[in-house]
Amino acid sequence: MIVIQRVASRPLIRQQLKNAVFVGMGVAGAIGRLSQLRRSSVDTSGMLRVLMYHRVNRQRIDAYTISPHRLRRHLALLAASYEVVSPGAVLRSIEGRSPLPDRAVLLTFDDAYLDHYENAYPILRDLGLQAVLFVSTDHIGERGTDHGRGRIDTSSEGRTLDWAHLREMRDVFTVGSHGMSHQMLTRIPRATAAFEIVESKRLLEKQLGETVSFFSYPYGKPSAYDQELDGLVRAAGYRASFVTVGGANSLDHLWSGSALRRHGTESLSDFALARVLDGSCDMIQGAHIRYRQWAVSRREAAAASG
Repeated sequence: MIVIQRVASRPLIRQQLKNAVFVGMGVAGAIGRLSQLRRSSVDTSGMLRVLMYHRVNRQRIDAYTISPHRLRRHLALLAASYEVVSPGAVLRSIEGRSPLPDRAVLLTFDDAYLDHYENAYPILRDLGLQAVLFVSTDHIGERGTDHGRGRIDTSSEGRTLDWAHLREMRDVFTVGSHGMSHQMLTRIPRATAAFEIVESKRLLEKQLGETVSFFSYPYGKPSAYDQELDGLVRAAGYRASFVTVGGANSLDHLWSGSALRRHGTESLSDFALARVLDGSCDMIQGAHIRYRQWAVSRREAAAASG
């Protein structure tokens, strides 16, 4: 019993810390945002926020898992104050350079876990919502966790969707590519990364019989993608790429289809999620992103000079 309690406490602590950070950021950001709005009129219409989820179940307790009950609470918050837009609406906006509704939010799910079918799919279907599901093709239909360097789960019960699941859920999920091996593309040979970008799209389109327009970088942090990789994504025929960097996507950023920002929201409380959605965290998140980008640039410069 004590062992179980100790194992569970670590992810719980991480969840609580993440919530505390976002709440603190939200309160501080809201004060600054109100001050800014008093000084100037800022037009935020047409912006898109993208939420990212991974596992959806009651068994795991970590920063990448949300319970079905909390997912329903998140979606209820969105329904009350925001416009959950479909992947098709986002694609049409990018292709036609047309605005989205105010307070638009896109839902995305990564890694194609079996619990997406068991839990997320029926919830979204019942609520009439749609989302993007990013799939790493090498891991389709896996029943264990031996995913090598590109593993997508560390639990003993990790399982992923198979092709039949993906076909059945097309009324709710638009499938996008998450590469093949789920390795960070900046850490493998560029030719291998280019192959993963192209081949994952080809395989998904062959198996599902529909165009794959969205690509999500595995891991998605600033060190996980670069301008050259984004060029390869566009050359392969994708219309948009997504990263794991928080913040709103302006219309110009959305229409570029390049490195669209996503908020990781699995472990957020309702209050913390509301602060993320209303922009209270944008200022501090933006500063954190700039620091991480600077750190990546500095490491690259040091490597080039060494």
